[in-house]
Amino acid sequence: MARRCGGGRPRPRISSAGNLPAGVVEATAGSTTAKKGDRISFDAVIQRADRESGTRKQFSRHELLDVQFRPAGTTTWTTVSTGYNATATGSGDHRLLHPGDKSSAQSAGPALPVTVS
Repeated sequence: MARRCGGGRPRPRISSAGNLPAGVVEATAGSTTAKKGDRISFDAVIQRADRESGTRKQFSRHELLDVQFRPAGTTTWTTVSTGYNATATGSGDHRLLHPGDKSSAQSAGPALPVTVS
């Protein structure tokens, strides 16, 4: 039922028709230490709100994510690959980012520190 506001006109209901976040619920790095040039693997649990059931449903593992890197001591994230792998270039944090699509807003997972020697 629409709520009434000033002037007696019905006030529209807030709808969830817009983009809902695709939550990166959990993210892990295959290793917290690496040598420069090593391949670092990541894994994630990603969920999207399902409007029909009113619950969150898990994404397929085939959903590609951006792997982002932030060098130690900095605040700027840079996308370094797409998928679930990156090349170790220096110590810092990595995170997995769902870039968003027609149904979901952008969502980033937690920072995953990796020390590179």
